[in-house]
Amino acid sequence: MRLMGLAGYALIGVVLTAPVVHADDPCLGDDEKNAALAQSAALQQAEQAGQPTALFAAYMRVAASDCIDRYDKNAAGKARANMPKLGRDLAKAAESKGVLYSGEPVRADGQTSAFRYFETIGDRQEANRVLLKAVQAKPDDLRLFETAWNIDNNRYSSVDPNTGSRAPHSSSPMFRQELRKVASANADRWMKAEEKDA
Repeated sequence: MRLMGLAGYALIGVVLTAPVVHADDPCLGDDEKNAALAQSAALQQAEQAGQPTALFAAYMRVAASDCIDRYDKNAAGKARANMPKLGRDLAKAAESKGVLYSGEPVRADGQTSAFRYFETIGDRQEANRVLLKAVQAKPDDLRLFETAWNIDNNRYSSVDPNTGSRAPHSSSPMFRQELRKVASANADRWMKAEEKDA
């Protein structure tokens, strides 16, 4: 009898704790489900429309979603597989138009800079190259130079699977050297301008 009572209490304990564990899943709410289904539908619509910029924006939203895998098994895999190539193509097109750098995020209307596309797909070397090209094209733009100089402040490498931590990203010494050359040329030009004024 005592064993039956103990088993009964254990069963009640399991039943009462099971919904709590189940409720901790952030993807089970109606809002999350509707958002994931809307992202999946937007991705399908962008694929059918054939507009690369809108498709890239849809891939970004799908890649950022934690819950879409539960409701559309193929969307996240498709986004991870196609986003890098599409991002490179869009970045090269933006670079050929002369849209090198903008602080604006990626937009679906095609007004995104080459830097932002490269940064979004994680190709930091190409992002730095384009940013350096923008700085060299506009050497008087101190805000742009400051952005380039401080570019690594908010960048991190990928997550280390052993420790779970992310190390800060550091740009190549060549990138820093080229920025120093631009700064030196600017300083020389401003010194000469001051001497003429004096």
